[in-house]
Amino acid sequence: MDSKEIAKFLTTVRLFRKFEEEHLVKLAQLFEGRNLAKGQKLFSEGDPGGDFYIITSGKIHLARSAEDKEIEIGDLTMGEFFGEESYLSKKGHTATATAGAETHLLILKKEKLDLVIQENPEIKADFEALARSYQLARRKDFSWL
Repeated sequence: MDSKEIAKFLTTVRLFRKFEEEHLVKLAQLFEGRNLAKGQKLFSEGDPGGDFYIITSGKIHLARSAEDKEIEIGDLTMGEFFGEESYLSKKGHTATATAGAETHLLILKKEKLDLVIQENPEIKADFEALARSYQLARRKDFSWL
C-alpha cells in the first residue's frame, strides 16, 4: 500500500475518522506494512510492547495464559487495531497475537506513535478509555467479550 491508499484506509478506522485527509496522508507515511502467514505469531504475552497495529486484511487471534491454560480473547479483523494497552502501560503485551489467516498489518512503531500522540493528544485519551474498558472486562470476566 502506498501513502494515499493507507490514508484512505485510515478513514475506515474509528480512531482516525475525525482526521482531515491532509493529516491522514502525513500520518500514513509513518506506518510500516507487515505480512503474516496463517499461524505466524506476531508477539507473545509478556513480550515488550509499545507498537500500534492495524489490520488491513486477514485476522489476528488473541489469547492469554492463566493457570497453564490458554484463554481465548477473540479475533480481530480488518479495520481493527491493537497494541494501545501495552503502549500505555509500558509493560509487556497482555496477550499472544497470532495470525488466524494470511494477514497484512500496518504498524506504527513506538517512537513514531510518541510523535503522533504529542501532536494529537486526543488519541492518547481514546487509548486510555479503551485500556480501562479492557481491564474492566478482564476483571469481570465477561464471557461475551
